[in-house]
Amino acid sequence: MTTGQISRREFLKLLALTSLAGLGIQRLPDKTGNTISFQEKKLPNIIIVVFDALSAGHISTYGYHHETTPHLSDFAEKSTVYHRHYAAGNFTMPGTASLLTGTYPWAHGGYHQFGTIKDEFQAKNLFHLLSEYYFTMAFTRNPIARGLINQFGDAVHQFPNVEEHSIFSSTYSNLLFPNDPNASFWGEKNVRDSFRINLASPFVSSVVNRWINSKVNEETKKLKNLFPRGLPTNLYGQNFILEDAIDWIISAVSMAPQPFFGYFHLFPPHFPYRPRREFIGIFDDGWQPIQKPPHFFTEGRSHEYLIEESRRYDEFIAYADAEFGRFIAELKSRGILENTYLIFTSDHGEMFERGIFKHVTPTLFEPLIHIPLVIHRPHQIQRKDILTLTSCIDIVPTILNITGNPIPEWCQGEILPIDDLETTLNDDRGIFALEAKTNAQRARLTTFTIALVKNFYKMIHYKGYAGYENEYELYDLETDPEELDNIYETNPEIAAALRNDLEQKVSEVNLEID
Repeated sequence: MTTGQISRREFLKLLALTSLAGLGIQRLPDKTGNTISFQEKKLPNIIIVVFDALSAGHISTYGYHHETTPHLSDFAEKSTVYHRHYAAGNFTMPGTASLLTGTYPWAHGGYHQFGTIKDEFQAKNLFHLLSEYYFTMAFTRNPIARGLINQFGDAVHQFPNVEEHSIFSSTYSNLLFPNDPNASFWGEKNVRDSFRINLASPFVSSVVNRWINSKVNEETKKLKNLFPRGLPTNLYGQNFILEDAIDWIISAVSMAPQPFFGYFHLFPPHFPYRPRREFIGIFDDGWQPIQKPPHFFTEGRSHEYLIEESRRYDEFIAYADAEFGRFIAELKSRGILENTYLIFTSDHGEMFERGIFKHVTPTLFEPLIHIPLVIHRPHQIQRKDILTLTSCIDIVPTILNITGNPIPEWCQGEILPIDDLETTLNDDRGIFALEAKTNAQRARLTTFTIALVKNFYKMIHYKGYAGYENEYELYDLETDPEELDNIYETNPEIAAALRNDLEQKVSEVNLEID
């Protein structure tokens, strides 16, 4: 590199610092136009780090066979680890919306894959609850999460356009509408799907296509040796590397006014699984998970295919974990963790069993909704393990409790125990998850899958599907964590009790809609 030149990584760091310099002020106007000082209250910083589609069952911190998360394990040794933590759904919208609102999908209404939450929840979320005294930031490359956060409007003080942190976008609409990537992307996708055309064909855009390809080749050649399977790609069709996002976040939290709240929703280890070169092949040890029988919602994937994809997923997790380790090391070296609660979690999991691949499925098995939760509080030096059931809806009331804010009546979660905080969870409460992406939005629940975990029992109810109008599954997770033995017929008393709880919940939800 010659004098006067900077690398792409250095440029992105400079970009982050420059963009934040204009916002690096200690006073901002509140919703009434009055200025408030972020130093008026001695409050801790809050950071939430979400790794997308990260199943607890593939994390070595939780006992998985492959050592996928050594850096998270190190972090956990001075944190509180929640072993039975659940997402509220099996894909991004319900999982993320529930995490940020503290309510279940039927309350906030965000249970469609590309839908929206109810209008009232545009002001019922962590960003709005904290924005009066906190500088709020967000970052994500997941278009579904981005669309959700966009609904929170001016309560998010810093929310960079993903185009600034992507190497290449395969969609042309993002070039024409750089300030509205969500609407432009989904608009282009609908055109592609409706007319079955290839916008990259010579007939439509040969000149633009050649220009974009030249840009792709220019950038990807530089990184080809580092990423032999190809660069990571998100749902926008944008190539990126996780390192750039971590660099931006480090710069952002270093320059932000304090106290700050940051929600950083990173795309790995979401499919496609494309880690750096040094992680490819690290789990070629011949180990295989248990082969499970096909489910009635099987996609027909072979056991061999699922094993191979599962191994690639593990490699991608290890890559993400290495970057998480670098992130934590930087926060420590800069002293940021001294006054920061850092929450590590996911929006949902991933599945490689029963003939089902990834997470776009009507099922709610453990790989899809059992997710990690690790919380580090300032100056925590010992590990604490929580074995009680917890849900993503518990994060909102927990953060409000930490920051001394009242918990609103509409919040459905409970305060999590975090070491020295005096709080206990109700051991007998039930944890729910919902899959209803084919159900009409804002309508009665008629086609859905709902799961209830209570104590160590888990019931799953499939309702309204063609050929499977009213199916139940019941598992004892204590003796059967792999969910191999459906005991619905052989344990009638337990089945009846949980079935009553589920039916009562659905009736309550539908009554409110009526």
